[in-house]
Order: sequence, then C-alpha cells, then structure tokens
Amino acid sequence: MKDEYWGLIYMTIGAIIIYLGLQAYATLALIVGVFTFFRGFLLNDDLISQIKGIFQKKSSTNNIAITPKFELTDELIIKLANRLNGKLTADELSQQTSLSLEEAKNRLEKLLKNGRCEINLDEINQQGKIFYYF
Repeated sequence: MKDEYWGLIYMTIGAIIIYLGLQAYATLALIVGVFTFFRGFLLNDDLISQIKGIFQKKSSTNNIAITPKFELTDELIIKLANRLNGKLTADELSQQTSLSLEEAKNRLEKLLKNGRCEINLDEINQQGKIFYYF
C-alpha cells in the first residue's frame, strides 16, 4: 500500500490507543498512542502539505495591509465645506483629505462646472487662493 494509506491506518490505531488510554488512565498507552498517531501523520504527505498550505495562506494574508476602498465623493467634499462655514480652498481640501493639491483643484473645478459651488472673483486673496462657496 501507499504511505498515505499506512499513515491513515497508523493515525486511526493511534487515535484508538489514545482513547483507550484516556479511559483507563494509562500513561503508557497515551504515550504509545500519541507516537503511533504522529507516525501516521508523518507518513501522510498530503495531509502535511494541506496543513502547510493553510498556515501559509494565513501568514501571507497577515502580511498584506488590507485597506478599505474609500472614494471621496462630491457629497463628502460639500459636507466638509459646510463644516468650514460654506467655503473651501484647494489647500484646505488637500489638507483635510488624501488628495494632492492638484487633485483638490481639479475636484473643486469639476464641482464648479457642475454648478455645485461658485466662486467670487472679488474675494481671491493676495496669495491667489480661490474660495469656493457651497
């Protein structure tokens, strides 16, 4: 027979010896049962490779940083602007979110084009910051 079959036979016999040893409180039977069981376990390569695969899958998933998919929607930008008294600059948006300054400018311009906010050209400050009003 193949080693896998012998392994299953050894494991079964070892499990029976362990069970009987527990019932009779026999230490020697427990020791023999454990050794027999693990001898069968070592003969069963398929079982060992399956168990290794389980642990490798768990360890590989633990090393990967899983970040939730988060998308900054227009509604969240509007809520942020409302929290800041209804006006927002690209600098403030980039500081309060994960957007770069360029991405923040593009998002605010998109909101402006869609009519979700407006700008007042008279209120551009001396540094050239544009205030978007929501």
